[in-house]
Amino acid sequence: MVSEAKVSVNQDSSRAQAMKLPTPVRWPESAVSFLLIGGQDNFRGRLSVEDYVAETRSHVPLANKTTAILFVQEMTHMPQQPLLRGVLRLMLKAIASWKVEGKLPLEQFRNILAFLRQEQCSYECPGETFRVVVLLAASLQQL
Repeated sequence: MVSEAKVSVNQDSSRAQAMKLPTPVRWPESAVSFLLIGGQDNFRGRLSVEDYVAETRSHVPLANKTTAILFVQEMTHMPQQPLLRGVLRLMLKAIASWKVEGKLPLEQFRNILAFLRQEQCSYECPGETFRVVVLLAASLQQL
């Protein structure tokens, strides 16, 4: 689990440029959201893993209890096909369950982690392993 960290002030200029939007982004307080972010993503810039996840999490309103963030260290901006093929279906099941049942989809989260543990052995890239962090924006204590 990644601990909370303050966001680094020295952000990569290309990352800052990419995130410049004409208006502030308003995150929904009640929508079920599931973000998949990668450690090799261009948006990470020079931030540490902890700072990158904390910066991502900082955009989620404190009142929002229905946002999950899945961080995969080895994932690039565009997820590798076997990773996306396997995890997307499981993420959609988690979102649907969360929306219908109104509670954390812990079983679906466990299924995602099990898939990632299984996949780290079947990728063709030798030595590739997954460093996975599942965060719930406002519900970390419940995991």
